[in-house]
Amino acid sequence: MPRKYKNLDSKDRKLLCLLSKNARIPVSKLSKSLGISRELADYRIRKLQKLGYIKSFNLGISNLHFGYEPYYITIKLQNITNENIARVCNYLKHNPNVKYLERTSGNWDISMSVAVKNKIELARFVDSLNEMFGDFIAENHIFSSITTIKHESLEFIERVDYSDKNSSKTNDIKNEKIVLDKRDKEILRVLSENSRLSVSQLARKLKMNPYTCQRRFNTLQKIGIIRYTKANIAIEKFGLEQYIILLKINKLSREKRKKIFAFLKEEKKVMYAERILGNFDMRVTIVAQNQREFDEELNALRSYLREDIKQYSFSIIMETLKKTSYPEAMW
Repeated sequence: MPRKYKNLDSKDRKLLCLLSKNARIPVSKLSKSLGISRELADYRIRKLQKLGYIKSFNLGISNLHFGYEPYYITIKLQNITNENIARVCNYLKHNPNVKYLERTSGNWDISMSVAVKNKIELARFVDSLNEMFGDFIAENHIFSSITTIKHESLEFIERVDYSDKNSSKTNDIKNEKIVLDKRDKEILRVLSENSRLSVSQLARKLKMNPYTCQRRFNTLQKIGIIRYTKANIAIEKFGLEQYIILLKINKLSREKRKKIFAFLKEEKKVMYAERILGNFDMRVTIVAQNQREFDEELNALRSYLREDIKQYSFSIIMETLKKTSYPEAMW
């Protein structure tokens, strides 16, 4: 176990894993799962935040219910200086359509997720980016997400048994636009900043009746607008690095998909995996302590899929600059 988190015991690690599955688990339920008092459970959460293990409490929003489509974009830069990289990243960080933004190193330099209403709006986004920074962009690739193969997992930290009907629903399940009123959008905006706020805290912030606030939250969850709430865990605090691998599979049949999906689900160091549409077929996030350990995991993947991988590309996440599922464009 890396020294960087030797000060965390098994209860701390289990707490992180539970909150990464559902940020809104009541303290009473957490204390019961951990076998400690409610006061101690609450103290441990605050301690993990103070130490930087919990970066934030995120809220997952359905893009499709808002009439938006999510896309991934990777960018390879050229003619770059630190100043130019900072300019491009600053522009993207403050763009109202950008959900996630990461500085990476490897086969591409920037990775992002954007929410747009349609392909025409996507084209406008890409065109404006090229108009402003075309001299620095060598190439870009665009992918759309099809389905989640493996939901974000912290089993490399601690295994926990957890099931809850209100926990992660990480796929958009309806291609149906729903009109929300001002109050609903205010609830989503505030919770996107801190999804662990209690109903009473949320009601005070919005100057709403707690009962009305709870009812609206339950409705937003029931109809699929709110897909999940979870803690954003600082993986780097565990002495680990995150690598993103894009895979192109040769003759991707139904049987081959089952085989690959099963392998990815069982691999402990595979943190997340999803099926995508574009120049590649799958997007996989792997955690490793260093380049050597990553190479070992990549070689294991290539060995298992030696006759199936047609092409692959990868980068290491250097810094996460923005992370929200409810960008300003959707307000």
